[in-house]
Amino acid sequence: MRTVVYVKFLFLLVLPVLLLTGGCKKKKETGQKEVLWAKVRGEHWVAYEAKVIISKSPNLHLYIDATSNDSHIQLDIDNYSGVGKYNVIAGSNGAKFIGTVEGMGYNTYVATSGEIEVTDSYLAGSSNTGIKGKFKFLAAAVDVTEGEFNINLNLD
Repeated sequence: MRTVVYVKFLFLLVLPVLLLTGGCKKKKETGQKEVLWAKVRGEHWVAYEAKVIISKSPNLHLYIDATSNDSHIQLDIDNYSGVGKYNVIAGSNGAKFIGTVEGMGYNTYVATSGEIEVTDSYLAGSSNTGIKGKFKFLAAAVDVTEGEFNINLNLD
């Protein structure tokens, strides 16, 4: 008798959860995690892999190259000092979109203005660290907006 009561009680607890979650359409998982995304000329652009280089010569320098199919977004911060905002300025901090733009062809579009903001630079363990942030820039007629990055680095 106790077993039947326990099963009924457990069923009554689990049933609402199943009803609430079972009817929801789940996002299809691709197995890849987005590491950098933005709107390029109003179109959603996503990168699933990125190369990050941090060098110390002569100043601390952060470089991110994110790839999506046959295009790239590159972010470059000279005199990197961690969390903060960095203005895109010719000859110092830079940003580029490399790819095909409708009506303009395949090219390297160098930013003339914009901003890169590092919102979090974290150490998650002895060998894992990461960097998060936002960006936007204008490169010729290529307007890159609503950009974000969340890159985990595995340091071995």
